Amino acid sequence: MDYRDFTSLLTRIFGAFMIANVFFFYLPGSISNALPALKLSFGIFIFHAFLPSALPLLVGILLIKFPYTITNKLIKGEAISVLPNQYLLQIERIAFCVLGFFVISRSLSDLAYYLATYYWGHHLNAPFQTEQYILSPDHFGNIIGAILETIFALWLIFGAVGIAKTLASVRDRE
Repeated sequence: MDYRDFTSLLTRIFGAFMIANVFFFYLPGSISNALPALKLSFGIFIFHAFLPSALPLLVGILLIKFPYTITNKLIKGEAISVLPNQYLLQIERIAFCVLGFFVISRSLSDLAYYLATYYWGHHLNAPFQTEQYILSPDHFGNIIGAILETIFALWLIFGAVGIAKTLASVRDRE
């Protein structure tokens, strides 16, 4: 593995990170901000909900699809060997684990917040309420989303070896 291979690997990892950010951070915020536009028109809602996420998603896909094009622009000259190929699998596994820890740290904090809000509204505040506490659809969706993010992060952390091996087998076919 030379500098170009290593740089293209980092480029792909950054592309995957950008795509994960789109689905976990940009898109939920865009959709919740665009909900008032749903009263006007479904087209306006789609425009406001998905357009802000389109550019980062496109950049992430391009970084994953064309890493060597970007690498060749960054690195000029001869290819110098920096790492043997056997370390590529370990570097990818570490990168997927780090991404998993990043996602799980965010999802667990979100899950704790929404469950604490539900607990406060349902149990602790019950003696002071005249009506039964009802979980709003927004909070319910956020709780389900945080649970799914946690499952995805655990898959990234504990399945990093399998993901890296799958990518290596796909790379060997090319």
